Amino acid sequence: MSTVIDAWAELGSDAGRGNLVGIQPTMMFSDYRSAGSFYAALDRYFAAAMARGWLGPQTIVVLPEYLGTWLVAVDAPATLFRSTHLARALARLALRHAGAFAAGFLRAPRSDRVKYALFRTRAGAMAAAYTEVFAALARRYRITIVAGSILLPAPHIRAGRVVGSSGALENIAAVFHPNGLADDQLARKHFLTSAEQPFIAPAPRVAPPVYATPAGRLAVLVCADAFYPASYAALAGREVQLLAVPSYLETSNIWQQPWPGYNGSPPPTDVDLRDVGAITERQAWLRYGMAWRMATAGIPYGISVFLRGTILDLGSDGTTLLARQGEVAETPLAARSALASVWLS
Repeated sequence: MSTVIDAWAELGSDAGRGNLVGIQPTMMFSDYRSAGSFYAALDRYFAAAMARGWLGPQTIVVLPEYLGTWLVAVDAPATLFRSTHLARALARLALRHAGAFAAGFLRAPRSDRVKYALFRTRAGAMAAAYTEVFAALARRYRITIVAGSILLPAPHIRAGRVVGSSGALENIAAVFHPNGLADDQLARKHFLTSAEQPFIAPAPRVAPPVYATPAGRLAVLVCADAFYPASYAALAGREVQLLAVPSYLETSNIWQQPWPGYNGSPPPTDVDLRDVGAITERQAWLRYGMAWRMATAGIPYGISVFLRGTILDLGSDGTTLLARQGEVAETPLAARSALASVWLS
């Protein structure tokens, strides 16, 4: 089945130095039935980028926040994927794994015990499918992949594979190298939204990792982390050339709505509080997110991609944002699926 790409966007042109490619996929809940269906859903985008000449040995592909999270349903019965409501689907999963779910519920370190217990129960299957799919894509296309984020308990890397263990849930993204092995360092989200805080633990406030890639030194900031100057202060002076921001907005049609302000943590002191309610969500991402702040750390190239699609009763919105040496572009809002390239010079 071919994938319809609603929009293409690029900044710069191919100078033989490599590129950042953002994949803004349109995902359906049924895409998470198995590792095979997840692979097929994503491979169509990689194949389209390859056909356009956008993938090469110095390419870094960036995927969105929470892309791997719905692998919580991987290998569930087909009837589950006819669910249209999040609460109902999670309840069915909990019943299917009642024993492990109950144990996780009793040990939950956060206030939302139900979500914690379910993701803890499914961690092994989630991590295995996530690793299998992105390792295969990295090897097939011989590229570096920022694999989008996934929720796992006490996540870490073991012999090039992403694994979870016993501990608090974290929102993390792995970087897969062209040989299919996950980098030993994980990008961990620190600045959680109020919706995440009841069941996800913030990453320790330490400097984000910097990855050595064929295109240059790469940093990854997961969604809201890109809105805080502390994230960039921790990257300054570390010769970062490339910035990837996996992102997600779970409310439909919010991109052009009034910006509600910072969520989950106090606003930084450089934020004009008069902008709250006065500018749109889109304008806030341009004014206070990656596109504006990356220059403070001397980072010349960046891309932010959003998860789109219909997953249960969750919404989605946002456009891919491209940044190149002070120039900024974006894909059209009407485009649910999009591919974008930031070329290095």
